[in-house]
This record gives sequence, structure tokens and C-alpha cells, in this order.
Amino acid sequence: MAEGDMYEGDLLANVLRIPSFFWKQHPELWIQVNDLMVNRRYEIEGLKISLEKFEECGN
Repeated sequence: MAEGDMYEGDLLANVLRIPSFFWKQHPELWIQVNDLMVNRRYEIEGLKISLEKFEECGN
């Protein structure tokens, strides 16, 4: 891959790394992202992407 190319899951991994204070200030965006992932949790975990910190923001 050339410099700057992305790998499968890179965009999602970066979205999930957004600091918790952002999600707490914008819960409607957290809900939208969570809804997009609801039926794909197993697939995401297969990419070795941690959902733990993101999921904590929804509680």
C-alpha cells in the first residue's frame, strides 16, 4: 500500500478513539454511530477494534 492508504477498519477505529467528552457533548452522534454498528459487533471485534471505551460513553 502507498503512504496514506487506509486499511480495513481504520476509519471506524479512528471514530471510536474520539475522546469520551465529545460523545457526552453530542449523544445524538453517539447514537447514530452505535446504530450503524449494532448488527456488526462480531465483525468489528474480528478486526481487533476495541469497542469498550466507545460503549462506555453510551451509559
